[in-house]
Amino acid sequence: MNRTLQLLGLGLAATLLISATGGGNLPTFSAKKLQQDPAAMTESLASETSFTFTDRTFVSRMTQGHNYEIAAAELALTLAKATEVKTFAQLMLSDHKNLRGQLAAAVGKVNPAYELPADIDVSARQQVMLERLENAGDGFDAEYKAQMMQSHEEALNLLESYLGSKYANPIIRTEAQKAWPVVEAHHQAVDAIPAATP
Repeated sequence: MNRTLQLLGLGLAATLLISATGGGNLPTFSAKKLQQDPAAMTESLASETSFTFTDRTFVSRMTQGHNYEIAAAELALTLAKATEVKTFAQLMLSDHKNLRGQLAAAVGKVNPAYELPADIDVSARQQVMLERLENAGDGFDAEYKAQMMQSHEEALNLLESYLGSKYANPIIRTEAQKAWPVVEAHHQAVDAIPAATP
């Protein structure tokens, strides 16, 4: 019960972070690398209408990441045994759908003609990870937790790299900065998931 309440609390915190950053000042970027070297958070040289290779790469990889998180969460809601795992999965489903939609809206402002990856599009490696979940059997909960640790670490690294780039589009960069605390909260919440099913 305590773990479930902790997950719900983190979910509420993530939701409040999204609301708080919807307008007005954004939260201070808190990546360890940039905390150690504030100069690494460079001023963007890109205009609001530019859509560089840096932007395209980030948008594609981030969208595929959201798609993977959503697909994995849907599997967890069906195959997981522990209540805490299903609670976390519901949070992932809701938050990553929201983040994907917000990123798509930002891209639409910058380049309306750009085609984002389809909702079911994931990388080849992410597809393998989803197949491992489908075939995990009684080990599903432990496999899901391990994948969530890995996927959110990778998402934070991707966000950190983009936010530190001087070629990032300012509009898309704003959405990336708003996504950071939500993904960070997810990464911390993974620790509340049981290592194995009872």
